[in-house]
Amino acid sequence: MAKVPVGTPTSWSWTTISTNEIADGAVTAAKLASGAAISNIGYTPGASSDTAGLDDNYSFSRPSTAYKQDGTQVASGQPRYEAGRFAQALWAEEGRTNLIPSSYGLMTVDSNSDGVVDGFSKYQVNATSVYALDGGQKITLANVTNANGLSEVYLTTKFAVSPNTPYALSVDAALVRSGSEMIKLCISWYTSGGTLISQNYSPEINPGAVYSRQQLTATSPATAAQAIVELLIYAKAVGATGSVWFRHAMFEPDYATSFHESIRSPEVLTIPTGAFTKGNWNKEITFIPTSTQAVSGKTGYLWEIYIDANNCYACKVGPDGKPYLEVKSGGTTYQTSTATAPVLSVGSWYDIKLRGDGSKLAIAVNGTKVSEVSYSEPAGTLPANEYLGCDHNGANHANGLFDDARWSSRARTDAEWAAAYQSGAPLPRDEWTTWKASFDQRDIRMAGNLIASQITSMVATGTFEVGRVTADVNAKDYIVTGTGVSSASDSGAWCGYAVKADASVSGSAAQDIVRYENSNLRWGEIVARIRLKSSDASTANLGTVYLEYWNGSAWASIASKQIDGTLFDAANQYECFYVKGNYSTGTKMRVRIYWARATSTHVFYVDSITIVPVAATAAV
Repeated sequence: MAKVPVGTPTSWSWTTISTNEIADGAVTAAKLASGAAISNIGYTPGASSDTAGLDDNYSFSRPSTAYKQDGTQVASGQPRYEAGRFAQALWAEEGRTNLIPSSYGLMTVDSNSDGVVDGFSKYQVNATSVYALDGGQKITLANVTNANGLSEVYLTTKFAVSPNTPYALSVDAALVRSGSEMIKLCISWYTSGGTLISQNYSPEINPGAVYSRQQLTATSPATAAQAIVELLIYAKAVGATGSVWFRHAMFEPDYATSFHESIRSPEVLTIPTGAFTKGNWNKEITFIPTSTQAVSGKTGYLWEIYIDANNCYACKVGPDGKPYLEVKSGGTTYQTSTATAPVLSVGSWYDIKLRGDGSKLAIAVNGTKVSEVSYSEPAGTLPANEYLGCDHNGANHANGLFDDARWSSRARTDAEWAAAYQSGAPLPRDEWTTWKASFDQRDIRMAGNLIASQITSMVATGTFEVGRVTADVNAKDYIVTGTGVSSASDSGAWCGYAVKADASVSGSAAQDIVRYENSNLRWGEIVARIRLKSSDASTANLGTVYLEYWNGSAWASIASKQIDGTLFDAANQYECFYVKGNYSTGTKMRVRIYWARATSTHVFYVDSITIVPVAATAAV
């Protein structure tokens, strides 16, 4: 079992304290001490507590309601979580308007109690069926006198359409059969004067006894100006008594998206670009399309960082439905080839991996590299956010569910890509991971003024972000030590603030300069992420970061990692430095930073400590 605090359960249920965002400080020690697990905790975007590289740190917007695949309505601004490849996935979909008027597409209201939902009328041939409202429009076949008998509901009011334009009709349908009954969807096209031009029917469908989404796509005739929709059940045999249920009908141009009774706003998912490392980067996305990808004239975006019109990064899905990686640098466009890329199909999961090392771009799908080309890194300052599932305007969505996603600070190899896909498991966090999202609402983010000492219990799954820095350095259990070393708080690239250790006195002995200590953290895998900056960043051994535990009488080592100055960037910064180890014993742990360059001035930043619990064989 997992190691858990003494006196608390060894199995956990995910009790939601809040289903949305919890503001800074709103999580109290009492709530944590109660043993309740916490799901979906966020923080106020733009506040000093924001963290740019934190797991599951993303912002989501949709100024309207939306509907999940099971028909459940989701409130404005709330993500839609669906079953994912591994656990949960998050939906990112374009905005759409249902052309069926007056919310009649809901098919859940029968104002005059005549058995037929508002906005629709009934029609029968060789049958006198029973119509009823039963969570949707229910039609039960009765008195069928001919195998060609049918019953239907059709929209009473015609609505406007454009000529020579593809349109999609989609609806939830469930069918309980007494024999071989089937359903069909139909679009009837009319002139502006109301004359019927033609009709398009779907093939016969058996949707099964549980609601499932069915659709028909057809192109309007050249003289079409109006349309109605028809939903039919076919008897297929004399005496058939099967029943069908219809609900949530949607009519829209081009291709089918998810249902909305009126207008669904676009869903926009953004990630802080602090997790992106120019010149050496890797993106891994797990994606399943929910709408047709091969659409004439359409280019969908799976990911984009937009600097300006001449400098940007993007993973796109072209009109042929195939994904490709594109980088624009100084106005020159570099694209990977789609010659061997698959067409992304609705209902199939795809593992899409992207990388750039400053000279080569590559893309892989399902563990196999599709294309690799030369490129130049874009110029200019990165924007505040990158976009997942759409472009920087919140448009041109790929339309689908995103599950496991991981950003890294180096271009991973073909072998790593293949191994990650073939493992069939969620992507692990490692020392190169700069951002990770499972979209499972189980990665826990602590608000800026929730101090580490408030943590009195730990769940068996998920991650804790503790040791966050506020304007008051001492509020975060940091100790800045050493001769000639001063402390302060400073704005950092990862958090709103970082603890700043400033050693500007030459000749100081090699010494500890920062410690972070905590006695409330439970056992598990410890990952310390820090941000370094130094004016002496050309030496391989600048010092060491130690993870240590208290064994009752002294500090003992968990793990350590040397600080290699040759890995610093041109600005003498190392944005993502990790050291990790298994904290499996002891009563408290600490992170200790030892600086070895006795004659060098330097500035050193610590932004956070991330705690990842791991499974063990015995309880505490």
